[in-house]
Order: sequence, then structure tokens, then C-alpha cells
Amino acid sequence: MLQHLRTWLQRTFSRSRPPTPDQSQRRAADARSHRDGSITALRSEIRGLQQQIKDVSDSPEGLTSDERATSQQRLASLHKELERKQQELGALQARV
Repeated sequence: MLQHLRTWLQRTFSRSRPPTPDQSQRRAADARSHRDGSITALRSEIRGLQQQIKDVSDSPEGLTSDERATSQQRLASLHKELERKQQELGALQARV
């Protein structure tokens, strides 16, 4: 019984073993795959933001001053979001 308790304690509280080369390669492949998916998603979001900026910019010239101010605020917001997404994309691409 005492030996059984010792074995259980050793298994339960033993130090974790370093990953095998196969496990390390699998984790690295998973990380690359996740990063690739994130890059693809960010590129799609950036294209969407660019299209939204184009749509807002192409709005008719006959806007009232309030509509023009709202349009300018929307453009500023879209540009900030686009810049943030591009920086995020750049950071991910630098890691590839």
C-alpha cells in the first residue's frame, strides 16, 4: 500500500517532461496555421475597410453641413481602424 501511495505521489507531483521533437513540431505547425488564418482574416478586414472608405468618400457632393461632418467623422474613424489593422497585420507578417 505504501508503495502504491509513493507511485501515485510521484506521478501526480512529478516535474513535467520536456516535449518530444514530434510534439514541438506539431505545436509549431499549429501556431503557423493559426497565424496564417489570422493573416487571412486581417487582409479580408482591411479590404472591407478600404471599400467602406471608398464608399463614404464617393458619397454625393450635395450633402448638408451636418451630413458632411458625420461623413468626415466616419472617414476619420475608418482610417484609424484601417491603420490599426494594418499595423496588426504587419506584426503578424513579421513573425512568419
